[in-house]
This record gives sequence, structure tokens and C-alpha cells, in this order.
Amino acid sequence: MATTGNAAQHLLFGILDVNGATGTPFTLSLSDVPDQWDVIFVERATQDASGTIAFEVCGPSDSSCSAQDFPAAVKDKTSKGRIVQLNISVNPNAVDPNASWSDQEFVDSAGSQVDQNGFNGVNIDLIGLGKDEADDCTSITSRVSGVVTILRSKYGAQFALSIRVVLWPDDSGILQGNKCNVAILSPALRDLLTFVYVIAPGWISAPYKDVNGATQHTDPQNFMPVLVDDLLHLGNSQNLKLLRPEQLVIDTTGMFAGSWPDEQPYWRTAENVQSAMTCVIRGEGPGCAVYKPQEGGWTTWQGITGLPINVDHKLGDPYAKSMRTYLDALANDPPVSGQPTASTPTSGGATSPLAATPQHSSDNAAPAASTALPLQDKGESSASHSGVALPIILIAVIVPILVAILILALLIWYRRRRNYGTQAPHEDDMSHPSFAPQPYTYSTTRSVTHPGSIHTTTWILRTN
Repeated sequence: MATTGNAAQHLLFGILDVNGATGTPFTLSLSDVPDQWDVIFVERATQDASGTIAFEVCGPSDSSCSAQDFPAAVKDKTSKGRIVQLNISVNPNAVDPNASWSDQEFVDSAGSQVDQNGFNGVNIDLIGLGKDEADDCTSITSRVSGVVTILRSKYGAQFALSIRVVLWPDDSGILQGNKCNVAILSPALRDLLTFVYVIAPGWISAPYKDVNGATQHTDPQNFMPVLVDDLLHLGNSQNLKLLRPEQLVIDTTGMFAGSWPDEQPYWRTAENVQSAMTCVIRGEGPGCAVYKPQEGGWTTWQGITGLPINVDHKLGDPYAKSMRTYLDALANDPPVSGQPTASTPTSGGATSPLAATPQHSSDNAAPAASTALPLQDKGESSASHSGVALPIILIAVIVPILVAILILALLIWYRRRRNYGTQAPHEDDMSHPSFAPQPYTYSTTRSVTHPGSIHTTTWILRTN
């Protein structure tokens, strides 16, 4: 998969609950979503046991919602370069290999929602799969791979196709997860996906191993760098070693939960997300105080879903504004990549779902105080990393100083020249014309006080 926009671009992901499916207390229409968000993850369509997929645009108690306006809102967002993904929550019973529906029937049902509403992406939500040891992961993996393959073929390489899974590291340094979630992530499936959303559940309390073999504990500050390193480091897991950084999005939905909006969880705060991203991408900053990525930083790692769009908008969009400023600064100052590169995707796989870098409205992009995080490389000035070249800075500072010095010198020269004919020559300056023989004898005496001076010069004029 190619990176979206350009190699340095990191997208702003947000979850939007339009129909109250997630229990978010504030529903929000798609048309009201601010332009800062690059990827809008729409919750949610559901699949019943027969395989049929249903999506309700409006919640049962939302009388102000208009389902007829939704396709126009999707079209408006996608025309601006945004990704609007429909999340399809897969029913565990529906993926039973003995179910009567076929992979093509799933695609047809999902496709009707895509075509009717204009979505340019679909996420297949697998977090409910494989919780029982009795599950046949081989058959389930085959069914998911079949559905993804047909969707990719139907909608093409620009379509944002993803899956969402649950994974976590254990105390032996092995990545675990909802049983079939691990098995599903095969290299063949990877090449067909644009993103992989990984939920690390917040209830993990046991110690776990990082890629260096050291024991870590679930602490918000160091958990994200350790988790990303575990997921991406070559050789760390035989199942996930080829997962590409630009595919990986950490979904914080289940991590370190708290109530909204007064007691926001750790990953709902822009400062914390930015600190973690700076550590993972650059290998520096306060987020690396406990753990630093082994390779020094995953420069193309995609990012984190933080505060849900609904809640952020209710609060005045502080998270979106702060993150937009941070991500734009990161794109303008890309770190030098020193990380290992993954293999090239096979033909027919996912490419960039964005034809160009999205244009973000300046009306909503006011910078927030929480963006003041270290973005510069070690040993380089902050000026050079603010998007302004160092020579321009030098010219802007030095030239006015030189001009001021020149003007001052001219003023001093002019003042001295002006006073030259009124001041008596110094007694040692015998070359001055006034010391030449003059045909004068004594006549009179007058004194002149120089302006701005505390002394008086006496002139003695002599006449014949």
C-alpha cells in the first residue's frame, strides 16, 4: 500500500456516531463535522445472522436528523479529499462457515450501502470474533479474506478498505488477541488493506514484554510506544511482522476508559496523543521518557484515534484544532527515516485513498496551546523546523541592524561636518587653514556657546 498523500502525511482519524449505536451521549450529523478530520469512521452498520447489512443514518430519538441529507453530506466531504468510512460490525454467527450466505452476498449487501450513500471506504469490524476456543479460525479467516478480496476488486485501489481487531502483548512478548483476530492478519490480507485499526483493551493489568525483552507495565505514557513497536518490529511476531506502519492505526476506544467530558481518559487529550506520536515517529520527546522505539522511530506510522468527533464538537473542537496544527507541522517537518522498509504490495492491492493532501479550512484550524511539543531533530534550531529556512531568518535579522548602523554613521558624519566651520581648530592641528598667516590685527572678542554643549568657545578676531 502506498502512503496517503505523501510519505510524511499522518491523517487525523475520528469516530463519528450518527445514530447513537455506540452510546455516545451527543449525536452529530456528518454535515456538521469540522474539516480538520481526514478520516471519518462512521458508526455503525450491523450484520444479522443471515448476513444482511443494515445502516440507519438517524438514531431512534433524533427528530432533527434527515436521512435524505446524508448522501449529500458524504459527497461534500469526499469532494474535499476526506475519507468517509462505513463501519460494519460483523455478527459472530454470520461468519460461521456453515452460514447460508456467500462472500458475494455480503459484498452485495455492503455495496448497496456504499452506493446509496457514497462512502469511499468500508471498515469490517472483527472485534467480536474468535472469543471462544471452539471457533474455527481457519474457516473464519478464509471467509474474511474472501469478503475483503471481492470488495477490493469491486471498488478499486483508491477505496479505503480496513479491518478492526483486538490485540495486546502478553508477559512472554507474544501478541495475543481475540483468537481469530491474530490469525486473520496474514500477509495476503495485508496487501489488500488500506488501514488496520488495532484496539488494545484498557483492562490489561498484567506485565508484558517489549521487543527488547524487558518487562513493561500498563502505563499510559509508555504503553503506546511499546505497543506500536511490538506490532511493527520485524521478527517480533510471525503473524504481524509484515504489517506496514502506514497501515497501522491505534484505536483507543477501549483503552483507559473514563467518563465524558469532565474526566476525559488519557488518550482523549490532544497533548497526550501528540506526546506519544512524537515519541513513536521521531523517537524523542517526553513520551519517550520510559521507552523509546528500538529502531529510533517509525516515521510513517499512521497514528491514533482519540476523542470521538461527537464529544469533541460538543466541547468546541479543541482536540481537532490542536491535532490539525500538530499534524500539519509534522508534515512540514518530516523526520529522516531510519526504519526498516516493508515489502512492496502485490499488484491489485491498496493504494492511496486520497488523490492529494486534503485541504483544511483555515476557519477551523486555530492553533491550540497543546501543540507546543518537540518536533525538531536533535541539534537543529526550532526556527528551521517551523517551515522557515535559516538563511531567510538571518537576512530578516541582520539586514535591519546593518541599515540602522549605516544611518547612525551618516548622522554622526553629517553633524561633525556641519560643526566643522563653527568650531575652533584643535591647538595641535597646525595644518588647519585658520593657522595660515592672516592680514588681521586685534579688533574684538566674542564668545559662542555651542548648542548642546556645556563649554564656550572664544574667538579673537584681528584686523590690520
